[in-house]
Amino acid sequence: NMNQYTIAIIGFLSFGCFLVVVEILSRKLKLSPEWIRRLSHLFAALFTIYFSFYLEGIFLLTILGIFSAVMLMSRVLKIFNHIHLVSRLTFGEELLSLGFIAAYLISEGQMAVFIPSMLIIGFADAITGMVMQRWRKHYLGILTFIIVTIPILLTFAHVNFVVSFTVALFVAIIERVSPYGTDNFSVPTVTALLLTSIKV
Repeated sequence: NMNQYTIAIIGFLSFGCFLVVVEILSRKLKLSPEWIRRLSHLFAALFTIYFSFYLEGIFLLTILGIFSAVMLMSRVLKIFNHIHLVSRLTFGEELLSLGFIAAYLISEGQMAVFIPSMLIIGFADAITGMVMQRWRKHYLGILTFIIVTIPILLTFAHVNFVVSFTVALFVAIIERVSPYGTDNFSVPTVTALLLTSIKV
């Protein structure tokens, strides 16, 4: 289907252009790699959600797989320094796309599972990271994650408050205990697994 190929190319190039623009701005303006990295993760989640409405699964998964490979190549060749030059050891960039892939496969087309899984890693994880960078208190990180996650689940997963709180707490703990950026894979994967089990 040529239309699918066209949309896939547009999606790939548009996010690629976003990364290039952010890289140029971060180098010229000396922006914080931590903040820029989280902004890139947020936009990656939003791009993935948007194009999931227009692309068949195989095309979306292929793009995500390619981006994971691009991030690995970028680390080796030091292309997107705004993502890689953070003060801690992390493999989150390569794992983010793989987390998206896992969530998509687990959700099996259920947008009430896939969308919140993306938004939680995009918003809750990013905001929690900012809080942790400022205050370095694990309980604040967990609390922030839960506070941001509950409205996402209530709005997009269509579950009640008790379920939202339970899922948010469990995923917040998973996020806290996932080292070296592996939360970029574990958070969307575990969220999708929990929501799928609830909706079955």
